[in-house]
Amino acid sequence: MGSVAAALAIVGAAVEAKGAREEAKAQTSAAKYNAQVAMIQAREAADATRSQARVIRGYNVSRIQKSGVRMEGSPLSVMASNAYNAERAAQNAIRTGEAQKTLFLMGADAARTAGQYAQTSAWLRGIGSAAGGTNTGFSQPQGGNGFSGAPSTGGGYYKPNFHWSAAVLKPGGS
Repeated sequence: MGSVAAALAIVGAAVEAKGAREEAKAQTSAAKYNAQVAMIQAREAADATRSQARVIRGYNVSRIQKSGVRMEGSPLSVMASNAYNAERAAQNAIRTGEAQKTLFLMGADAARTAGQYAQTSAWLRGIGSAAGGTNTGFSQPQGGNGFSGAPSTGGGYYKPNFHWSAAVLKPGGS
C-alpha cells in the first residue's frame, strides 16, 4: 500500500509541476501580449497627437496668411512653439508606452520565476509525500519478525521484537 501511495504522490507532483509550468507560460504570454498592446496604443496616441498638430499648424498658417501678417517674428515663434509642444506630447506618449511595456515584461519575468518556484515546490512536495508514504509503510505494524509489529510494553516504551541470534545467517543460505 505504501508503494502505491508513493507512486501516486510522485504522479501528483508531476501533474502539479506541469500545471505550474503551463500556468507560468500562460501568464508570461499574456504579459508579453499586453506589452505589445501597450506599444501599439502608445504609437497610435503619438500618431494622433502628430496628426492633430498638423491640422492645427495648417489652420494657423491659413489664419496668418489671411491676416496679411508675414511668417516671421511672433507668429513664427508661436508656430515653432506649438510644433515643439506637439512633438513633446507625442514623445511622452511613446515613453509612457515603453514604461508600460517594461512593466508588463517584468510581470512576465515574475510569472516565469513564480512558475519555476511552484514547479520545484510541487516536485519537493511529491518527493516528500513519497518518502513520507514509504516511511509510514515501514513503521506501520505488519506482523512478522523485526521492529514493525512488535508489542508495546506500555507507558510509551517500545521494545523491539527482534532476536539477533535468530537473524544470524549460517553458511549455505539457512
